[in-house]
Amino acid sequence: MAGLLLGGFYAAVSLGISLIFGLLDIANIAQPAFVLLGSYAAYVMNSAFGLDPILTGLLFTPVFYGLGALVYRVYYGSF
Repeated sequence: MAGLLLGGFYAAVSLGISLIFGLLDIANIAQPAFVLLGSYAAYVMNSAFGLDPILTGLLFTPVFYGLGALVYRVYYGSF
């Protein structure tokens, strides 16, 4: 189970980085911060409530999507 979880994490991070730097051709400096924040949120939810990290990732996906869209609007909207 731990190998599947770690492999899925690496796949999600590499997919995000390849989309940001390859397809969109922008330097997103917030992407590593959101990766660490999401990992920490999954760890806290697992430690505090015993939720499965994969389920936590699915639950937090819309939350971090909204947070990323908000950061994008604030940061790039100011230029």
